[in-house]
Amino acid sequence: MQSAPAAMIPAVEARVARGLSTGGPTDWRFVAIVAAVAIVVLSVLWMAAESHYRSCIARANAKFPAVAVSAFNGKVTGPLRVSFVTERQKAVDDCHRL
Repeated sequence: MQSAPAAMIPAVEARVARGLSTGGPTDWRFVAIVAAVAIVVLSVLWMAAESHYRSCIARANAKFPAVAVSAFNGKVTGPLRVSFVTERQKAVDDCHRL
């Protein structure tokens, strides 16, 4: 008499020959592992892009303050310079997530 797993071998071989999955737990584990890895990779890429964008915005804010700079009377600002709004906006527009 054949054991239960040995008796199932012809049925499994027939399913594999037809191109169907054996339906074992390893199939779902593989799919779950691939999905988890893809989610981790995408989330790391998303965080890196967001960090790059935020640092670019912070750099633009530090270089071109959006407040009135007439108090900083000097060669760069001059006494009539109100703010760096246009320069700041151009620097912010140049920032991209990737």
